[in-house]
Amino acid sequence: MSRAVLFVLLQFVLFGVFAVLLIAFPVGGGLVLPGFLIVIAAFTVIMLGILEHMRRNAALPNVTPTPNQNVGLIETGVYKWIRHPIYTGVISGVFGAALAHGHIVPLLMTVVFIIFFGQKARFEESMLRSVYPQYAEYMTRTGRFVPGINFI
Repeated sequence: MSRAVLFVLLQFVLFGVFAVLLIAFPVGGGLVLPGFLIVIAAFTVIMLGILEHMRRNAALPNVTPTPNQNVGLIETGVYKWIRHPIYTGVISGVFGAALAHGHIVPLLMTVVFIIFFGQKARFEESMLRSVYPQYAEYMTRTGRFVPGINFI
């Protein structure tokens, strides 16, 4: 099994674990409105990333972290500020849902998602640099998940 496919499978396992945690731990004391607003913002970032990708390449983003060599590097729209808007949206959505839920265990799961998507992004970026020579320069001016921040 390739490393790219393994990342996708692990991602779905994490989603499943997170869903189980939301069900298994009692709801209460959460910051429902802020959490809900974060989830809405996260969904918006995901959709902006998908729409920009489709606008530029007439194709959906690749499910695996393997670059599609038939499409170009996107540096416009939300990609002008962050290199991985879909990952950013997923991490933010998990955080918002956990915040609204109110139990510490699902909230701590957000850290697992940050670490996982950080590793997945590094793996993807190593391949992107080999496919797109301009990607290394793009990385210097664009944050990985947050505008202006590259270390996460």
